[in-house]
Amino acid sequence: MAIALSKQAIRVEDFRQTLMATIKEWENTHDLNDPNWDYYQCWLTALETVLVESG
Repeated sequence: MAIALSKQAIRVEDFRQTLMATIKEWENTHDLNDPNWDYYQCWLTALETVLVESG
């Protein structure tokens, strides 16, 4: 999905950087053994962030 959107609205590198920042933020605010960890929730949050920022 992110790659398809890159042809329209976002750069893949912007998404990658935002995803890494989103994961780091989650890790900094949660115990690393927290069972609520969800990679795909971070992925979705990062995608939403990049889409909003790109207008």
